[in-house]
Amino acid sequence: MNQKTSRKNMQLLDGELKSLSSEGLVSFLVRNANECIQQGLLQSNAPQHFDEVTRVISHQLLEKYLSESNKQEFWAYINEASKNLKYRNIFVYPKNQSKPECIDVLEMEGFATPFEQVLYPFVCAAKDGHLENLKKCNNKSCSHFFIGRKNKLWCSDRCGSKARMQKKRKKDFIKKYNH
Repeated sequence: MNQKTSRKNMQLLDGELKSLSSEGLVSFLVRNANECIQQGLLQSNAPQHFDEVTRVISHQLLEKYLSESNKQEFWAYINEASKNLKYRNIFVYPKNQSKPECIDVLEMEGFATPFEQVLYPFVCAAKDGHLENLKKCNNKSCSHFFIGRKNKLWCSDRCGSKARMQKKRKKDFIKKYNH
């Protein structure tokens, strides 16, 4: 199992260096994917706005990550997809240190594509071990993504209660009509 790191990922956007945490990047991906579900973007015609496109791509990427049985093929896809991301080395002076630290920084000068806006957070989160607990809610009427413990099945207590109640009602119905 990968050890989670709390290292910051850096992005250069319009001349400004931004620090991004892996946990924040995973939250961005999960939030986008869940908004895609809530807004029905998967059922509608092609999304029109940049934000809608990033939501659909987030959903597709997380879905592919969770459902891909051949992880080697999945990572080959990610390697191919990320080959156009541009990185450069930048030296920074961390506080309370006397020597500079060289970091890889993603260059997103100008307007990045929706796919690049989603791929970079995904790659950083995967690299830092923050996708290990990514799950999809087992409640069929929900299907939201969430980060949870190994044994957690639902994205919320509400979904868990709803699923358990549906199971109980189905069991009671079968019991009632089989006797």
